[in-house]
Amino acid sequence: MRVKIPIYMGLVLLLLSPIHGVLAGGNIQTGIALFDQTNYQKAYEYFEDIELENKNNPEYHYYYGLSLYKTDQAKDAVEAMKRAVELEPQNPDYQFALALIYLLRVGEVNVFRKPGMFGKLKKSMIQAAEHEPTYLPGYLFYTGWLLYAPGIGGGDVEKGKKYLEKLKDVSEADWLRLEAGLANRDENYAKAEELYLKSIEMEPSPRSFISIARYYLERKQYDQAISYADSFNRLSKRWSDPGDSDGHLVLSEAYYYLGDKANFEAHSEKAISMSENEAQKERFETSLGELGD
Repeated sequence: MRVKIPIYMGLVLLLLSPIHGVLAGGNIQTGIALFDQTNYQKAYEYFEDIELENKNNPEYHYYYGLSLYKTDQAKDAVEAMKRAVELEPQNPDYQFALALIYLLRVGEVNVFRKPGMFGKLKKSMIQAAEHEPTYLPGYLFYTGWLLYAPGIGGGDVEKGKKYLEKLKDVSEADWLRLEAGLANRDENYAKAEELYLKSIEMEPSPRSFISIARYYLERKQYDQAISYADSFNRLSKRWSDPGDSDGHLVLSEAYYYLGDKANFEAHSEKAISMSENEAQKERFETSLGELGD
């Protein structure tokens, strides 16, 4: 049984890189340093302690919201990031981060609340993408959403293709990667492989490596999937890149189909232990458990 991951969760591959602005309160620099060092729990605790003196500092709320997001507190993260947006509504980083948090919340709320959460997600996503296409993270996310999101999320392939054409002039590597995804969806596998490889040659980013690893996994080319997933796990990553749990998930499934039980179990354990939130952890546990049964 193949591990299934909702396509809208896969869009987390398109996260932004944080951009440090002018600090309104110097004391938040310690928290930012902790966050940049991936010490998310300590960053969250630090930001909690300095909340009162930074209540009107948008950058404080941005990083506080991100630290909540990274410590599996999406509901509170929404409120913190909404405050950052309220204080500085034209900052695309804040709008985009809010969209990402709504994306996580979609997976947490019950089925009756999902349409409303999708609406909030789309609104924030569009506001970030309106800085198009020079604000690459927001533009990438929205383009990918239009191309790949399920119907309830408001996907629109024709509109997405128009956005995709503009992307080519800003980031050809990302354009190639999204074009490869479309070719793969259309079952033009030779073209998809060619485009994925060109994307990696142009920019060997974590996004490109995990994309082609998943492509090879779907094509049952397990040795190639393992090679690219291993390379992905060795790359240095920002907080906003796909995490090593994604690489270990590919590895666990590839080794399962190769009949290597020891490596399947080892990488399954790593994929679960490195999951960034409870929803992802539960999904991995269920999928990998069913695969191993």
